[in-house]
Amino acid sequence: MKRLVIGPDAEADLRQAVLWYADQREGLEQRFIDEFDEFTRAILLFPRGAPLITDHIRMMPMRVFKHVITYTVDGDQVVILRVVHGSRHPRQRTRGRKRI
Repeated sequence: MKRLVIGPDAEADLRQAVLWYADQREGLEQRFIDEFDEFTRAILLFPRGAPLITDHIRMMPMRVFKHVITYTVDGDQVVILRVVHGSRHPRQRTRGRKRI
């Protein structure tokens, strides 16, 4: 199985989402984390299972929380690039940084 790496932008996305859900309702942030973990396990099992949005970046939508996980497969690792709400356009998922 491949190794999971969460990039710095994805870490910031996750922190922001967890804080937001914690403010919404008690325990909701843990449900978000649990769903994220479920989807990252699926990505590790089937790293090329999600559709490509560029030559090397894949996009996996989460179900309940409507976030989208963008990632790339690099050798023996899966690198999570971003975790953003699905209402944002795929090309805008970099918050002003280099577009994906």
